[in-house]
Amino acid sequence: MKHFNAQTGGRYTYVDDIINLQDLALALNAIFTNCDNFVVSGCEISGTTISSGYVYINGELRYFPGKSGVNSWPQYLYESNTIETVDYASGTEKVGRHNYGCAMAASVPSATDPITGSVPQYIRFTSAGALRLKDAFFGKYALLLDAASGTQNVKGTVNFKNAVNVEGALSALGNFIVQSGTSQGKMFWDGNDFIIQAQVGSGTLYKFVINKDNGFRFYAGSTLLFQVNSNGIVTDYGISSSAGVVGGNIKMAGNNIYNNGVSSDSELNINMLGYNGGSSYFRDVNIGNGKGNAVISITGSTSAVAINGVTTINSADGVGLIIKSTYVKTDSSLLKSIAFRDKNNEAMASIGYITSGSKLFSITNALGNIEIIGTSQVNIGPVICEGGTPLSSKYVTLTNFNNALNLKIDTSNIYTRTQSDERYGRLANGLSQFIVGNNTKAVLRGHIDAMGQTDVTNLCPTKANLLSDMATDETKKAQIRRNIGAASSSDSYEPIVYDSGWKAISGQQLYARQIGKIVCIEGVIAMQHSGDLFTLPSGIAAPYSNIVFDDSYRDWGCYMMGGERVMKVRYCDHAGNHGVTSHFSITYMTA
Repeated sequence: MKHFNAQTGGRYTYVDDIINLQDLALALNAIFTNCDNFVVSGCEISGTTISSGYVYINGELRYFPGKSGVNSWPQYLYESNTIETVDYASGTEKVGRHNYGCAMAASVPSATDPITGSVPQYIRFTSAGALRLKDAFFGKYALLLDAASGTQNVKGTVNFKNAVNVEGALSALGNFIVQSGTSQGKMFWDGNDFIIQAQVGSGTLYKFVINKDNGFRFYAGSTLLFQVNSNGIVTDYGISSSAGVVGGNIKMAGNNIYNNGVSSDSELNINMLGYNGGSSYFRDVNIGNGKGNAVISITGSTSAVAINGVTTINSADGVGLIIKSTYVKTDSSLLKSIAFRDKNNEAMASIGYITSGSKLFSITNALGNIEIIGTSQVNIGPVICEGGTPLSSKYVTLTNFNNALNLKIDTSNIYTRTQSDERYGRLANGLSQFIVGNNTKAVLRGHIDAMGQTDVTNLCPTKANLLSDMATDETKKAQIRRNIGAASSSDSYEPIVYDSGWKAISGQQLYARQIGKIVCIEGVIAMQHSGDLFTLPSGIAAPYSNIVFDDSYRDWGCYMMGGERVMKVRYCDHAGNHGVTSHFSITYMTA
């Protein structure tokens, strides 16, 4: 390595000096060769903010300025390399620097990098962090006390000369052996069975075997002593599941499960307790028909019982079914009913106390009518209502009808039909029957202050005249215009000019605005070698004729044809323009 050295007298700086300094930086990068991309320092996560720091991505050390407002995970810190041009003595701009930077987003760009020519490499950040120096570098060559990823793979055998304390789970893909002198305990898979075995010295070898087909087996040497599987419990001592299994006072024998206590008040509780004998969790119970279908299902969290099949209730005291409420009958919160529902749990009908506070016993049918049939009669009492109103107050009762008949009018005291026709007007004849003698139409209208057709024509304007019957002179015309806020055809006025407001142009840092027939586009444009640059947004009209924009400093230009809406690259004479931005301003007139 060459180290830069300067003496008094004004030493010149040469390109070799800069290359030597760059070699020092490249040598530092070489330390991490073959390492995964990782965080060197900083880049700490606090809520929705990631602090600044240094990272190693694709063989280069890079600075990350940090990011705030992170609301979703994972985030990807990927390489973002750019080419920077500088002025050369020849009077032209050429490539002067390769900038190795980085950027963060919720996904990695699929476009190839301008320097590497490949899809950008990245570091994946979760809410817990990312791969760091100690895992990617030190963890590659050393055993870490605290690996950031939580796990570390060590190749080769590791021997510990003292006790090993494990506070978490211990996982082994091979045999697990515990040995003391000539005594040994062993736990392993033999390909089909999981085996735990122990042997003291040269004594009997005891084994506990778990097999997916045969269940649990206990051996003394090669002799099977005890077996538990789906068929029951079997031992070589002659005790089988058919003879019974006892736990506390509960006994299982044959097809029976029962309380084997000696008192008459002994209980058999099923599913009364939960996890570890406590009451922290609900439990469901299903009793099936032997073919995978539940006949009785009990949901512990809601105490709901579902019976799938015909239910027969036999009772000796005359009461076959009792529906008991948790309230006394005087409580207004009493609710208890029988509901009929279809297979989609949609309500069809119900019977019982349905509405809280009313104590009303209801029978409802959402699908059709309700029919009550007796052999000879149906008694309903004490009062029958229709829509909440007693029938006795809506319809004539037999007693009231007979009383009314007794009070009927004598025919000698009423008008005959002929007398009634002469004295009273008929509804079917309308008002024409009253126009007699001096009772003219005008006189009759005067009785009710009504206007005739001539009165309406003289006093009210008609639709067919379109206000001409009111605008009979210039003074009245002007008054009408003032009343409705209208202008005269002879008045001068200026129409409202269309203003689109500033509209963002997609894909560029440009904004367009149209006022009348004038369009202005301003902002910053990203130059490219060829193709389409942008399309005018909705509400901005196309130019009447061709328009052109030139950046003579960068030998680059673009154009838009008259009547079209797409701005295209016109020429590009310098490769250094690609991806570089330029200030942009253009104004044109529409058709």
